[in-house]
Amino acid sequence: MNIDKQVKDPILDSITSMEDKPPSWSALTITHFPTVIPRDCGDGQAKLYDECADQVNILESAISTANEENKNVLIVYGGEWCIWCHVLDNYFKGKFRTFDYEWRDNYGDIQTWSMREHVSSDEINDAKRLNEYVANNFVIAHIDNSYANGNEAIEMTGFDPENIYYYPFIVALNSKGKYVGNMEPTSAIKGFEIRESGGEEFRGYERSILLEQLKLLKSKAS
Repeated sequence: MNIDKQVKDPILDSITSMEDKPPSWSALTITHFPTVIPRDCGDGQAKLYDECADQVNILESAISTANEENKNVLIVYGGEWCIWCHVLDNYFKGKFRTFDYEWRDNYGDIQTWSMREHVSSDEINDAKRLNEYVANNFVIAHIDNSYANGNEAIEMTGFDPENIYYYPFIVALNSKGKYVGNMEPTSAIKGFEIRESGGEEFRGYERSILLEQLKLLKSKAS
């Protein structure tokens, strides 16, 4: 018997093959505001949040577009420092498997983190369903809580920003731009946050749970 002969695991081989296979679908484009992040704002490193613009104007633009597209606004209240805000954005966009992050931490330093997700075919299908649901039902408004007048934008919806104590704070609005509900802290929902994948540290969400939470918010906004 050759003890050096490698024994193949057919299940592991099938997962590895699946992970290397490109998806058979193209992600839908998410309508989001701000549409462009100015490079002359602050350190020019912001990816999601316009830290110099009037946040009320950003939210008003999102509400107007949502009404034109017969959708609801979903506010993601947070900031560039919030790694989970960046994770959420990528999940909305239907990304999976490989994630390359660059964000500013609480101390103002730029951090980078490349993550590889070990996914099954079912999870890839969940990524597709999540992306399609967000694209077809919501306009995303990234409202900054650190440098701009984010609290004023939240107050405009009828919600008291003093009640916000975790980030990202995810809020659904009705067609009139008024608060109808918010998602509970993702860390408080069992099985929602994913912090390890394939034995490596990771940041992600259980997509099926995220989709359920978004459907709950949509039902309140209808």
